[in-house]
Amino acid sequence: MLGNYLQGIFYCLLFFLAQSLYLALANYQFSMKNFLCRKCGSYVVKSTMPNNGDCFNGGVHQWVNLGIQGSTAYSCIKCKVKVNSKNTPDGSGCLKGGLHQWKKS
Repeated sequence: MLGNYLQGIFYCLLFFLAQSLYLALANYQFSMKNFLCRKCGSYVVKSTMPNNGDCFNGGVHQWVNLGIQGSTAYSCIKCKVKVNSKNTPDGSGCLKGGLHQWKKS
């Protein structure tokens, strides 16, 4: 009797954890993200990777996912790009070379 009770609790906890993980992943997948082309500096906010299309600097865009859009404004000291982000944006893809140097604006 006690074994069945513990097994029921185990399955309830397992279901709860699986559901929480699914919701967390779905929330990230469908949240709006900041994308920057490392070649031309085009900035796009979308839930999915933007179309590579024709880049103004030749060839196709090279998009960098800077992270989830949020309410905190950041600007790169080097290339002057400004984004609103949930957390400090990803550092890769600075138009001036190397990594972005983000500061809160």
